[in-house]
Order: sequence, then C-alpha cells, then structure tokens
Amino acid sequence: MAVSPGQAGSPEPPRAPEGGMSAPQGLIALLAVAAVLALAFALTALLVGDRDDGRSAVESAGPVQTIAVELGDLYVKPHHIEVPSGTATG
Repeated sequence: MAVSPGQAGSPEPPRAPEGGMSAPQGLIALLAVAAVLALAFALTALLVGDRDDGRSAVESAGPVQTIAVELGDLYVKPHHIEVPSGTATG
C-alpha cells in the first residue's frame, strides 16, 4: 500500500504553507487602503471646497486666532474653547 507524502509513515515531512498573504486577505487590505484614501480625499474636498459666495472654507472663517494651550501630565489648559456656530475649523 502506498503512503502519500505527509502522512504517518511517509519519509517526507508535510509541507508548510507558503508565506505571504493569500488572495482574499490581500484584496481586503487593498480595499481598506482604497477606502481610507477615498475618505481622506472627501474630507479634504469638504474643508477646502468652494462656498456659495465663491470663497474657500478657510477664507469664510474670518481672521486666524491663536490660542495658547498648556499641556501638563494630566491636564490641558484651557479645558475648552468656544467657537461660534458656522465657523470653519481647519
């Protein structure tokens, strides 16, 4: 009786699967990267896109204001910042 390779009593050890991702895992990874890129592109278009008056979102926000923030080990000062509604953040 003949014994196929990898079975008990066979002189050849069983073969290990080849390294690397299989086709379905590679396809899932490719689709995930494509989805992240599409999301980044859409968010960029929303933030920098033209408004109804022809100005960009950054131009519509008004003058730039700088806020001093202090970062401690267990705190952030100020703990909140009030921004008027309709103001674009970027």
